[in-house]
Amino acid sequence: MSAPHGPRGGPGPAAAASAAASAAGAMPEMPDLSHLTEDERKIILGVMDRQKKEEAKEQSMLNVYF
Repeated sequence: MSAPHGPRGGPGPAAAASAAASAAGAMPEMPDLSHLTEDERKIILGVMDRQKKEEAKEQSMLNVYF
């Protein structure tokens, strides 16, 4: 019998990699924005970019104190 979803039926390697990336503070996979207009996509991507910059700024401030 083979295990299609990893050992003992647990999550497969893709789920493990995704969980590791989330634990490391990486952004989740890019959401599907294909149904949005170009202007809506620009707004969403701008918000996501600002969030990433804020998180990096926060992390750098935390690193200074430790």
